[in-house]
Amino acid sequence: KISRGVTTHGFALNINPDLTYFKHIVPCGMPNVPITSMSVLLRRPIELKEVAETTIKHFNQIFEVELQRTSISKSYGP
Repeated sequence: KISRGVTTHGFALNINPDLTYFKHIVPCGMPNVPITSMSVLLRRPIELKEVAETTIKHFNQIFEVELQRTSISKSYGP
């Protein structure tokens, strides 16, 4: 969904998942669309760190921002 130019859907990257589980869902309401992963497409194992670093680098360049690592406090509840 996009509202006022802001997406609330986000994005997901299938890096090295067990793709058999995807046979039981219809992602984004698109039947007959095969699900794949980065490791299948690139024909090699992919490390999460490699994907994170590359994604952050390009996100920063495209949106002219600098993402920074943060931590979530465990005391966010009552």
